Amino acid sequence: MPSKNVLAKAIGIVSFLLAAFGGVFKRIAPPEEAGTHFSVGLASVLTLCLFLFISAITKNQERSKFKQRWLTAATVFFVGSIVASMTYFWNHDRLSFNFPEGSEAKYMAGTKMTEEYAEYMKTENIGSKSDLIKDVSLKDRNKVWKEPSIRRAKLILVSNYVVFVLSIAATIFCLTEGILVDYADGVSKRGSQKEL
Repeated sequence: MPSKNVLAKAIGIVSFLLAAFGGVFKRIAPPEEAGTHFSVGLASVLTLCLFLFISAITKNQERSKFKQRWLTAATVFFVGSIVASMTYFWNHDRLSFNFPEGSEAKYMAGTKMTEEYAEYMKTENIGSKSDLIKDVSLKDRNKVWKEPSIRRAKLILVSNYVVFVLSIAATIFCLTEGILVDYADGVSKRGSQKEL
């Protein structure tokens, strides 16, 4: 198959995977401020690279020999995707907030609040970052979290998101290769029976 066709087919498969499930990967991406488009784009490109890499290493393999390896790899990536999802959602809740409270609009917090506002939250008994920002104002958010802290939070969320998406994609691709072993064996056995 010409390389142009392989790339087109791979892009189609990756696009389907990332758009499947109602576009959930895009909806759970980091807030716009963290670079949603960058995060989703990077995850898409790296997923495409992963798919092409797996396709390349399986191209001339005798499939039945490697079924157990693919299923073991899928198990490892599955466990990794559970850990990655918990890490991502924990950091997402910790490093972002909705404003105003209850709205869909998400904004970045920082990794560490300034001492002044950490103390203010305690003494005023403020329960959420949204309530704090309501008191301070969104445009003065840099008084609550310094810019380096917000940049660090963005990097953490984007990294967590990319690892999360890649681990799920790797699980699916490895499972597919493990399943294709049985499918390829079944097709070759049927072909052999027809020849008889």
